[in-house]
Amino acid sequence: MKRTARVSAKTNLYLDVLGARPDGYHDLATVLVPIPGLDDELTLEPRSAPGLELSCTAPGIPGDARNLVWQAAERFAAAAGVAPAWRFHLVKRIPAAAGLGGGSSDAAAALRLLQEACGKPLSREALLRLAAGLGADVPFFLDGVPALAEGVGERLTPVPCARPVPLLLVNPLFPTPTPWAYQAVDRTPRPAAPPIRDLLEALAAGDLRRLADATWNAFDFPLLAKFPLVGMLLESMRRHGCLCAHVSGSGSTLFGLCETVAAAEQAAAALRREFGAGALWLYAGAAGGSAPPVAGESVPAGK
Repeated sequence: MKRTARVSAKTNLYLDVLGARPDGYHDLATVLVPIPGLDDELTLEPRSAPGLELSCTAPGIPGDARNLVWQAAERFAAAAGVAPAWRFHLVKRIPAAAGLGGGSSDAAAALRLLQEACGKPLSREALLRLAAGLGADVPFFLDGVPALAEGVGERLTPVPCARPVPLLLVNPLFPTPTPWAYQAVDRTPRPAAPPIRDLLEALAAGDLRRLADATWNAFDFPLLAKFPLVGMLLESMRRHGCLCAHVSGSGSTLFGLCETVAAAEQAAAALRREFGAGALWLYAGAAGGSAPPVAGESVPAGK
């Protein structure tokens, strides 16, 4: 049976890096929200022969063990005690290595699809452990609802989000590898983060201006120090109507909160005029919501 899952991108409205751990990971305090209008689509179907197969619509995305979908499938098979004989096809819309969780969301989609296809052999706790071993954001994408994530991202607490959050995403068309970003954030001075409760209260109240004032990302500082273009883009986003503008995740995508989606679209048009039509990847939409369910072959897949 062919199964399909759509997986949304995310942004971090708040992200503080609390320090490096002995295991090489970092402790975090972050508030993640899904972006339902920006998604990848992963399809799973059985193979007649043992092994894994992975294809993707985007050039440059590896179709082997370097891909988190492949790694998720291997780890799921080992944990569930099954022999992998699966084919995956990934329709890629979320930019890669961009701070939007594209690879992590794809890995979570693979776990969700395999859990359904194999009759739910793993407990919720076992699935979360697999997800956490694949990356800090992967546990969040199993449910894809607004959440406070702590530890290395594995301790999740759903948080209320009173209304969709209009936002503008701007990507300067260069990647920021996650290992580099974490090394850089460790050595870049930054002020103390504001209290996370301010953002949680604003999100629950649906107060966009208060929410904008409470946003924070520790990765702003190393990216501003390394890439002058990031500072230019953040300033332009604020000038064209964003209530705030920050790095998304560990970059290089930037996000800005806006009063409305229409205001985000107007800001996108202004940046396109200012920097040139081919210089940036731009997206205007809204954050909030949750991950769509896994669809079987009798259910229309895609958008």
